[in-house]
Amino acid sequence: MFSDLMPILNKVLSIPYTETLLYVKKMIARVFDVGITDFSLTANSKDLGPDENDTLVKEIGFNVIYVMKKNEEASSELHPKNILLGNQEFFNLMFSLLSHDEEYDVDNIWKLLMKLPQNEVPTAK
Repeated sequence: MFSDLMPILNKVLSIPYTETLLYVKKMIARVFDVGITDFSLTANSKDLGPDENDTLVKEIGFNVIYVMKKNEEASSELHPKNILLGNQEFFNLMFSLLSHDEEYDVDNIWKLLMKLPQNEVPTAK
């Protein structure tokens, strides 16, 4: 009976009260390694949709528990990782920037490329 239930994961994030809900959503997406459109967010029993993205955390309240629920209709092809993997022009640009190490931040470009699944990264053309 319980095998059908998704495990509950708890994470604690320290969010400045002067930040917006969009910032909160971005932090949650980063911590759980999901796209920002892959989940819905609830706080104080209220769904926080895109219309509330500009709302400040202090307007929601302090010490709020945010509940994240996976969107069933969320498409993995909209995840930023998959958008980048399908864009050969992006990789051509990144590999081109890597060859100009004195002009660009090569370390950060390399770190970005290393976050992508290595078996799916196309080579530069």
